[in-house]
Amino acid sequence: MYIDTHCHLTHCFGSPSWPQDLTFDSIHYLIDISISPQEILSLSQYSPHPRIFRAFGFYPELCTMWTPEEKRRLCHWIETLNPLAIGEIGLDYHHHYGTPKLQQNLFVDQLALAHEYRKPVLIHSRNAFHDTFSLLKTFHPGTAVILHCFGYGPHELEQFLLLDNIFISFAGNVTYPSAHSLREALLRTPQERLFLETDAPYLSPLPMRGKRNTPLYIEHTYRYVADFLQLPLPTLCEMIATTFSRVFLSPKL
Repeated sequence: MYIDTHCHLTHCFGSPSWPQDLTFDSIHYLIDISISPQEILSLSQYSPHPRIFRAFGFYPELCTMWTPEEKRRLCHWIETLNPLAIGEIGLDYHHHYGTPKLQQNLFVDQLALAHEYRKPVLIHSRNAFHDTFSLLKTFHPGTAVILHCFGYGPHELEQFLLLDNIFISFAGNVTYPSAHSLREALLRTPQERLFLETDAPYLSPLPMRGKRNTPLYIEHTYRYVADFLQLPLPTLCEMIATTFSRVFLSPKL
């Protein structure tokens, strides 16, 4: 069975619930990500599934609306909805949301909340390696930090791995023929720090590329990575399950 450490059920299916007409047999756990107040509010309308965990935070594009009142609302939701992790949060300079400074303020405030509430963090970082690394180095929450949908190369990976409690999550784009730098980073990722994800409905892995991604496609990424790393598939599944339990399910984290 597989673990999908990052997907967006609302973006896949229109709600954070699993469709009744889709089987769930191959997935052990998944983390469903909500990235806006509207998505976070919708979580209270659905009964939790025992194998679906929730994470939420304010995505970088919301940096222009971040105020002390929004921070109080987010604190309230963390206290009442008790997410497994805070995220995805971070920096995205590709889309030029607000300004870099506004994005950094939002990011640092949420890192502080992760520290306060002792929650792991799911990081989004696009075209923003230097500022992401610098802010994590300065404002590390002291909890596990998962670099979701890792999008940099081996040099950046080695820098991130210098930080404490850093984990690297690869999505379906690691299977793409042109993703040489990602695969080099995958080779250099310590196995005990490795996660896999779909980021569904985005970045469908081969051979499903071009189709709308779902968490069910996580199997293709696992099979590809197991073959690439020359690991038996059950070994890869067990390894990631062990890390998932240690990072997300341990009462000490």
